[in-house]
Amino acid sequence: MKKTYTLILSIFVCMGVYSQVDHDAFVGTWVYQRYDTVFKIKLQKGTKNTGTKGLFGGYYVSVDGITRDNYIMELPSV
Repeated sequence: MKKTYTLILSIFVCMGVYSQVDHDAFVGTWVYQRYDTVFKIKLQKGTKNTGTKGLFGGYYVSVDGITRDNYIMELPSV
């Protein structure tokens, strides 16, 4: 039973460590456009003050050429 518990614990630890490592597939600007509506999401890698790494970003919405929300800006690396 102890070996099974240790094996399961080590599998979960490895999954937690390696599951969030590669964010490169999501970094960039993603655009959805349909008729007169434009929705953009910009994601970039960064580091929190605590030292953990993650994705940060903003979004932009335009309807009929009128900007409704614009939260896309250059973010600092930390």
